[in-house]
Amino acid sequence: MAEEEKYRLTDEEVQAQVMTFLAAGHETTSVALTWLRQELVENIPDRYSEPSTEYITSTTSYLDAVCKESMRLVPPAPITNRITVEEDILEGYRIPKGTVVIISPAVNHWLEEYWGPDSREFKPERWLTTEKEASSTQDETDSSKPFGAYMPFLLGPRNCIGQRFAVLEMKAILAVLVRGFEFVKVEGQVVKKQLRLTWKPDPGLQMRVKKVLV
Repeated sequence: MAEEEKYRLTDEEVQAQVMTFLAAGHETTSVALTWLRQELVENIPDRYSEPSTEYITSTTSYLDAVCKESMRLVPPAPITNRITVEEDILEGYRIPKGTVVIISPAVNHWLEEYWGPDSREFKPERWLTTEKEASSTQDETDSSKPFGAYMPFLLGPRNCIGQRFAVLEMKAILAVLVRGFEFVKVEGQVVKKQLRLTWKPDPGLQMRVKKVLV
């Protein structure tokens, strides 16, 4: 019991994490869904049936691959920072204690040395694996890549507490939307990435939406 109490969150910590779920979870998931592409529509099994729990939770489906690739290409939170708790040496540079270190998942997600010459292309196929490979790979990482190559929710003890919830929420919403509607990009619009808390489209991303008649 004493060991359990050691790792129990205080009421203040629980309250802080609840706010993370409500604020950060809502913002990042909605932004990630905004950037998703239409490629998924033509690659889902039986788009006119209700998506099963097995399909949504699968880590080897095309749905899962599309979500991962979208967050790789356009991570909702492309930059963050950490403060060093002790002095360290990084690539020959001395990092004093208390230094603010800027971390950019977007930079790592686009490096050709990790992802190849097509690192700037939307290619969900890079995530498709066998069930055996998926069983040894966590949702938020890629065991075939160096640590930190893919980190849309960051890594380590201070990573996003709601990452698994966010991924399932994203997949569930997307699986339902692509079965009920067709999305067509409005021609001629120029959309840039605007960095705020998250990476939002500027101006808003416009699409023509048409209900699919079953």
